[in-house]
Amino acid sequence: MIVFNGKSLTDFGCCADELDSLKRPEWDVTKQEIPGRNGALTFSNGRFKNITLSYDCMVWKNALRNYEGLLAFLAQDSSYHRLEAEAEKETFRMARFGSASNQKPSAYFNRIAFTLNFDCKPQRFLKSGEEPLEAQNGSSFYNPTLYAAKPLLRVYGWGTVGINGRRLLLNQDETAPYTDIDCDLKDAFYGANNRNSFLEVTDWPELNPGENVVELGQNIQKIEITPRWWTI
Repeated sequence: MIVFNGKSLTDFGCCADELDSLKRPEWDVTKQEIPGRNGALTFSNGRFKNITLSYDCMVWKNALRNYEGLLAFLAQDSSYHRLEAEAEKETFRMARFGSASNQKPSAYFNRIAFTLNFDCKPQRFLKSGEEPLEAQNGSSFYNPTLYAAKPLLRVYGWGTVGINGRRLLLNQDETAPYTDIDCDLKDAFYGANNRNSFLEVTDWPELNPGENVVELGQNIQKIEITPRWWTI
């Protein structure tokens, strides 16, 4: 079962082959060929590339109407949305709809076979990483993956927040009960209110593979960490 942007493809009478969910991204590298030397030198660009996942699908009931309704839903915007597959129950991806191809209608449109193509960010995010973890000074957390995660921090109070020596400073302001700090987007906010002017960053915190230790200044009551664990 494929779920995209909160809606299951089965709502459109569609079944899908999920084997492509097992595809994994490749490193983004620059290759340099050197005359007289076998092979090539590679230089990492420090990131994984997006991948395209293609799902072979079929609608079998009210086929033409369901097919058109499905494509209208998928193509309503070009943004990234959550993509989940039954084949990988513990993770999800961020994806945008690309295209529908290889349409093969049967006689009288009793059923339509086609392929849906999604442009996906390389990460598979662990659903367990969506749960906020409460931390106080000296708390430690274990990252179960091999990749550093960029968390969302909710800070109650003001002062220094550090994780593994990476620190930021939230200056005093009593107009908001807490401040959310997104270490991926590099943004601070409370609801719809931007709070970047209260933030000074030495080094954006990350959650490394393995153990991670939290340091909090004395005027910070606690923080909540949404870790956003991910793997490939």
